[in-house]
Amino acid sequence: VNEVAWHAGTPALFIGLHARAAGGRIAWTMPPSSSCYRCIAPERFEAHAREGQGATDLDGATGLLPDIQLVDAVALKVGLAIIERGRSESTAGRLFQRIAPYSEAVVRCHPEYEWGGALWDAILGDLPTQPRDYGAAIREHLVAADTVWLRGERDLACPVCGTPTEGA
Repeated sequence: VNEVAWHAGTPALFIGLHARAAGGRIAWTMPPSSSCYRCIAPERFEAHAREGQGATDLDGATGLLPDIQLVDAVALKVGLAIIERGRSESTAGRLFQRIAPYSEAVVRCHPEYEWGGALWDAILGDLPTQPRDYGAAIREHLVAADTVWLRGERDLACPVCGTPTEGA
């Protein structure tokens, strides 16, 4: 899907749930201005190259329906924003103006979602600890149901969206 959408110049949306729906990841591509899914989630393509199809075709897992719906709702908002981009009279169009620099959102549905917690640790890790630990003070209020928005970097050697070599 990634390669076909990229070469057709069509935006694409990719949604994944993790850890029994304790969190999820939403990635989108906006050819030709953004990175492709291979660049946003290189670990999936690397796992596929090392271990084959089984590494990326994961069995379904149960999760709490509200958690699944939360990730899906954020993905729906991203999808509507992509469709409505350029329309400032639309709420979704205005949302696109805010998310345009990003290519991925991590949704944390549960406080024990490891990847979401690691992202917040990285974000809050540089805050001062004197006269008080500001990161810990903020973390007290970050229980769950939050998002972190990330910018994807294009890999210039990417076979899908990277810079083509001479003669190619």
